Amino acid sequence: MCYPAVPYIIAGVAAAAGGYQQYQQGKYEKGVSEYNAATTKNDAQQVRNKGTEAENAQRERMRQMISAQRVEAAANNININTGSIGQIQEDTASLGEADALRIRNNTDLNVNALNQSAELELSRGKNAEKSGKRAFQISLLSAAGSMFSAGGSTKPATSTAGLTATTTAAPSGGAPIRSSQPTMNANARNASGGTRWR
Repeated sequence: MCYPAVPYIIAGVAAAAGGYQQYQQGKYEKGVSEYNAATTKNDAQQVRNKGTEAENAQRERMRQMISAQRVEAAANNININTGSIGQIQEDTASLGEADALRIRNNTDLNVNALNQSAELELSRGKNAEKSGKRAFQISLLSAAGSMFSAGGSTKPATSTAGLTATTTAAPSGGAPIRSSQPTMNANARNASGGTRWR
């Protein structure tokens, strides 16, 4: 027995299953992206902490250098607030602050790069999830179409069993007329004894 709807049903189920698999893959990729983004942001925070420590350490070294200069000047009976020794202290403070700001700037650049990378990773994960959802929705529409086709293919075929085409001569020498009326065979006519028909 032939079931014409079966191929449509199989196609619909396969489409829905494939779409669901893509949906799950999108969710998985989003989870991976969120994990990677969180790791990258954690790295950015560590870079920030180290940069802040380096900046503070540079300022501390600057203060120590100035203190050493003042102690040396005082030991030599030099006025530590005026003259060349005062200028040296100002230069030391300026150079030290410039180095501290350079450290901060480099830290900001590295942190911003890591944060941008994390945001891109999150965006990639969201897009993967959206693509998976879209593929699943399309697969459901495809499955619905297959099921609709399956419903249309379940109409029974018209049976022609027991019909025999017979030819009768047309009047006035016209073309023969073919008939699809059921024809009784000779044995049926003899057995029935009834009206014989063609």
